[in-house]
Amino acid sequence: MFTRISFLIWTVFMAISTNGSAQSTNRQIVPIEHWQTKNGINVYFVQAHEIPIVDLSVVFSAGSSFDGEHAGLATLTNAMLDEGTKQLSSDEIAQAFDDVGAQLRSGVELDYAHVSLRSMSDKKFLDPAVSVFSDLINNPTFPHADFKRLQQQVLRALQEQEQEPGTIAELAFYSALYNTGPYSKPSLGTPETVRQLSVEDLVRFYKHHYTASNAHIVLVGDLKRPDAEKLAEKILGDLPRGDNTYALKLSDSHFNSSVKNIRFPSAQTHILIGQRAIPRLSADYFPLSVGNQILGGGILTSRLYKTVREKGGLAYSVYSYFDAMKMPGPFIIGLQTRNEQAKNAIKLARETLANYVTQGPTAEELDEAKNNLINGFPLRLASNKAILANVVNITTYGLPLDYLDTYRDHIRNVSAEDIKASFQRHINPKSLVTITVGNSIF
Repeated sequence: MFTRISFLIWTVFMAISTNGSAQSTNRQIVPIEHWQTKNGINVYFVQAHEIPIVDLSVVFSAGSSFDGEHAGLATLTNAMLDEGTKQLSSDEIAQAFDDVGAQLRSGVELDYAHVSLRSMSDKKFLDPAVSVFSDLINNPTFPHADFKRLQQQVLRALQEQEQEPGTIAELAFYSALYNTGPYSKPSLGTPETVRQLSVEDLVRFYKHHYTASNAHIVLVGDLKRPDAEKLAEKILGDLPRGDNTYALKLSDSHFNSSVKNIRFPSAQTHILIGQRAIPRLSADYFPLSVGNQILGGGILTSRLYKTVREKGGLAYSVYSYFDAMKMPGPFIIGLQTRNEQAKNAIKLARETLANYVTQGPTAEELDEAKNNLINGFPLRLASNKAILANVVNITTYGLPLDYLDTYRDHIRNVSAEDIKASFQRHINPKSLVTITVGNSIF
């Protein structure tokens, strides 16, 4: 097996030597092993023996898109998992991890929640770390005093967000784009919804979503397959099987083009422009990804940068991206500009998008975009944590297990015609949501 350093050198060499041509470099770069625990939980494992570390993540269908009317519920539930179990207090949990040099991380995205652990692979460190890790997932007690403390922390964080124009713009954008649907609510919640939450709400959410049928385990690190199998059985223990989490649905099949200007005392205006685009499993994912590299993904080479920044002098930075999720995620153009330039910056950004959708990329732009994506690919796998994040993405969105092995070939196979056709299918420059936050005058 290659070491990470030799892999990095080898991949860069292969990417440069082919210069983005159609020549295949399809190799098994990240061998992902897959099986199920006795409780029917899917496990995905990548052996990496270069350093004596194990990274693992348990992923649940428990993201903030499942909050319903209780925005902030998923985030608070996830944050409370290490605040106490039937056997250990929050201080004892923290001390137990500290004693063996282990690191606990958890978090909530729109589509999923995770609880993750990094530990040295030696059994004298790994076994006690996993025991505590398993305990906090299987047996959280949601102590009332700790709940009130975290609830107040969230309320203070929400107050701070009111002074962040970028966050204000993002929240308004998702609200306008998704109406009252699952992606419309802020993951942290609102002051009103967070104040209304109770421990009982968190317990109900935990029992419904933190179940074996809604979980999968990802392991990366210095383990052999038999040890990984034993570890996977131990992590979730006797977690109830439960029911599959209900399927998400958008509130409606369309959104309304709109402009919302939010007054904010600042020298610059934050601008977001976009619309609903594609789910992660869309057949157009790769053409749109390569196409967006040309439009606004390249830091200094994109069309938006060259027109809005270099030629127009209207923004220090400008970017675009597709955030493809389980349901159609957004396409976003973002920039900041001086208040008096906001109107012209928006006009130029929209014109650049419209021209690109109509014309598609040039051959030179396409070659440059492919080379950038291919040559940057090794950085996506340069550490165990990076591999873990990629495998979590693969398993969460149902991508093929050879996704990383075939990634570069998918990029190479994208044509200019593919990009033009996919943008015309999914992006309508006449139907956009535009959000501004600042002191601009329109």
